[in-house]
Amino acid sequence: MKNFYDRTRDLIEQHNPDLLYFDNRSFPWGGAHETPARSTYNHNLQTHGGKMEGVITIKEVPDKWAKSRWSITSAGSPTKIMPYAWQSETCLGDWH
Repeated sequence: MKNFYDRTRDLIEQHNPDLLYFDNRSFPWGGAHETPARSTYNHNLQTHGGKMEGVITIKEVPDKWAKSRWSITSAGSPTKIMPYAWQSETCLGDWH
């Protein structure tokens, strides 16, 4: 977990991404998700003069995180009206 977090933090600090996309059902960090998420959003605020321009995506966003993470729906759309931003994704061919 530490190796993954260190690599993710290095990516954030060197490349200033506005989008971190995780093709996971939840954060790959398990219960330690708060530190990298906090690092991501704090760095984004610093690089954009205090304006939030970044987003983190995961596939199943728990309600308590809904304001700060985008939910991903694969090959379709949500089955209910979503109160916050979300995105849908579909492969252009076979799974890749």
